Amino acid sequence: MYCTTADITSRRLAEAELIQLTDDENTGSLDQAVVDDIISEATDLINSYVRSHYPVPLNPVPGLIRNVAVDLCVYALYQRRPHIDTPDGVVRGHKAAREDLRRIQLRDITLDVAVPAPSSGASFVGNERRLTRDSMKGLL
Repeated sequence: MYCTTADITSRRLAEAELIQLTDDENTGSLDQAVVDDIISEATDLINSYVRSHYPVPLNPVPGLIRNVAVDLCVYALYQRRPHIDTPDGVVRGHKAAREDLRRIQLRDITLDVAVPAPSSGASFVGNERRLTRDSMKGLL
């Protein structure tokens, strides 16, 4: 997971807003399962953009990816409530997050993530050669 509930409340939403966006049963409390599902969806989306260039899951999580995850989650939370207007800042954050992901995929943005060295090419494993130049001397 590339962000937490604490990241969402410390960076983008007040806790009361988060409760309003997740409390489907009108209990007045946060539905953590809803938040966890949305964080998981955002993580899957991010992985789909970065996996062609970086090993996933990204660990440690770069700051840019954490911010992208938060913006994707906040937008998704508002989309659960079509009767609530999504604030312009949330829409802009979502568009910027998607653009950042696109630029990462195109390698316009490079993440500070350790990438394993590419292999040196194909290698073949087999039994020792039976027919060698020396073993065939004198046959013809």
